[in-house]
Formats: sequence, C-alpha cells, structure tokens
Amino acid sequence: MPDTLQTLHQKLNSFQSQLDSLQTVNKYDHLAFKYEQLAAQLQKQNEVITQVHGFYDSAWNKLIWFIAVAGAVLGVIVPLLIQWWQNRNYNHKLEELNSRNDQRINEIIKSSRAEITKLKNNFTDYANEFEAMTNHLHGRTNLIDGEHIYAIGDFMDAIQYWLKSKNPHMGTSSLAGIGHCIEINLEKGEAFLEEVDDELISKGYKALDIELNAIRQHHNAKDYTETFKNVDAVLKMIKKRIREQ
Repeated sequence: MPDTLQTLHQKLNSFQSQLDSLQTVNKYDHLAFKYEQLAAQLQKQNEVITQVHGFYDSAWNKLIWFIAVAGAVLGVIVPLLIQWWQNRNYNHKLEELNSRNDQRINEIIKSSRAEITKLKNNFTDYANEFEAMTNHLHGRTNLIDGEHIYAIGDFMDAIQYWLKSKNPHMGTSSLAGIGHCIEINLEKGEAFLEEVDDELISKGYKALDIELNAIRQHHNAKDYTETFKNVDAVLKMIKKRIREQ
C-alpha cells in the first residue's frame, strides 16, 4: 500500500510536471503569437511609413520638377512674350505715328497747295492790275502827246487786263479815255475810225465797234454802263458826221 501511494504520488508529481511544462509551452506559444501579431503590426506600420515617405518623396520630386519647369517658363517664355508684346506695341505705336504724320503731311501739302494757289491767283491779279495800270499810263501819255490812235490801243489793252483782275471796274477810266480820244477827233470822222481799226487789228484786236460790244457783254463789265453811255454818245456824233459828209 505504501508503495502504491508512493507510486501514485510520483505519477502525480510527473503529471504536475507535465502540466507545468504544458502551461509553460502554452505561455510561450501565446507570447509567440503576441510577438507575431506585434511584428505584423510593426510590418504594416513600416509599410505605411514607407508608402508615406515614398508619397512625400515623389511629391517633393514633382514639386522640384514643377518649380524647374515654371522657372524655365518664367525665365525663357515669359521674356519672349514680353518682348513680343513690346514689339507689337512698338509696331502699333509706329503705325499710329506714321498715320498721324501722313495725315499731318497731307494736311500741310493740301494747305500749302491752297496757299500756293492763293498766292498764284494773287500774283496773277497783281500782275493783271500792274499791266492794266502800265497800259493806262501809256495811254494817258500818248493822249497828252496827241498820239490818239496809239492811246486808244493802250486804253484797250488796259481794259482787257482790268477785266481779268479783282478790280474790273477800274477799266471804266480807260474806257473813258477811248471816248475822250474819239471826241477830240470828231472832225476827222471816218478816216480817224479807220486808223483806229487798223491799229487795233495790228495789236490782235478786232474793229473798235466789235471790241466795245465785247467789253459791254463781259461778265465783269457791270460798272461800265454809265461810261458806255458817254462813249456811245461820242460814237453817234462821229458817225453822224460821217453820214453828213
């Protein structure tokens, strides 16, 4: 019996020892499982950290690349765009300036032509008046010297120039001179008129009656009416004497 109890006690101790060993194994297995879980979590965290690092590294590289490209754009393309805009603006301003200059030049040319035309017309008027006065003075000189035939030719020249000038009415004094020459030579009658016609024809005119009628119808001879009355009266007198002869 004692041997049996001893044997049972030994078996119990052995079972206890196995149980303790089993518990130790279970404990180590549990710790190993925990370790594996922790290792797996650490692995996942490491992967996440690696992914985050890769993302930021890639983003940083992209940012550097973007800055480099932007720098290239700002450093090359933008100056080219600015230069293009400046050239375009310069060309536009140049075209506008040329247009204004052309317009101003055209205005100056137009104004100059108008002034030249005005000066030319004024010069022509002055020249006609000068010629008219010169011929009238020649007529007066010949009238005083008794050269009545030549005086009538000079007065006729003066009238033609007066009618071309701005003061056509001044020709009435020359027309009066012709009447005065005819009146002085009433006694000569037809012979005097023939000499007058010959002188006028030699100067490129027509007969006295024809020239006087042309003057009467000239559009600038409106102020000659009263003077013509006197000349017509003198011509009627000389023609009357011709008929009486």
